[in-house]
Amino acid sequence: MKNINWNNLKFFLAVGQTGSLSAAATLLDSNPATVGRHIAQLELELGITLFVKHARGYSLTENGQTLMSQMGTVGQAISGLEENELNDSLHGEIKLAVPESVAHYLLLPKLRQFQYLYPQLRIEMLVSRHTADLARREADIAVRIIEPHQRDFSADYIAKQVGEFHFALYIHESLKKQQSNWVALPHVSWDTTWIKLPMVEWLKVLFPSSKPVLRSNSMQAHVAAAKGGEVVVMLPQYIGRAEPDLVEINYPMPHTRHELWLFYHRDLRGNQKVQALHSFIAASFSESLINYTE
Repeated sequence: MKNINWNNLKFFLAVGQTGSLSAAATLLDSNPATVGRHIAQLELELGITLFVKHARGYSLTENGQTLMSQMGTVGQAISGLEENELNDSLHGEIKLAVPESVAHYLLLPKLRQFQYLYPQLRIEMLVSRHTADLARREADIAVRIIEPHQRDFSADYIAKQVGEFHFALYIHESLKKQQSNWVALPHVSWDTTWIKLPMVEWLKVLFPSSKPVLRSNSMQAHVAAAKGGEVVVMLPQYIGRAEPDLVEINYPMPHTRHELWLFYHRDLRGNQKVQALHSFIAASFSESLINYTE
């Protein structure tokens, strides 16, 4: 093998095994920019391309796969025994409360990376639109969607903003010729328990003379309705843009910014399992939501 910086190989292995700069950074107690810099240096030293970047992360090229196979057991040593020993000490279950759409579109696609980082740690995922009571230990850690003006958090909780996103209007791709006249289409809204949501108020403004053809408290139901019928739906952009059958309507939607926050009780500040999951989610959301803040 060429005369290269062996430290760069540690970063190559982490990205190759996790498929993400953020996950690799978490594994190596680094940051995505540093990981990316080491990968670029290694590619320059070898004179080959090791990874292809895509929407879900990083995939090995043919040259990258060859290098990965050549590393063998040597690569395991370079990855760092201390990190592996720390991860092996994290075992058992941790309860995570998360909204439905966040679970399906932002967390579950990253599950493989989490399993690699913490193979003995199991997640019990409570998917619900109801807020879990952390004081009663209904969950150890919670992801919550917060409107900016609702930042009034209990002193008993440690809270961290980990991302933000906007809503937009979507229709099925078969209706894209009707984009200029989308207000004539039926629309989908939320049920009466969500009547005070700003998105509900906006739909009333956009469709003043028509009632929703469907109301549902499930974001997945809104997605299914858009994919299966001639309706307009309002979805977070991280959902709408992930669905290849949906087309985003180019219409200005002010005041639809929402924030994603992580919460856990102060009593769990020293809990390694909580801190491991907290760090992983924060890094994953930072990477996944980078295109949905405008």
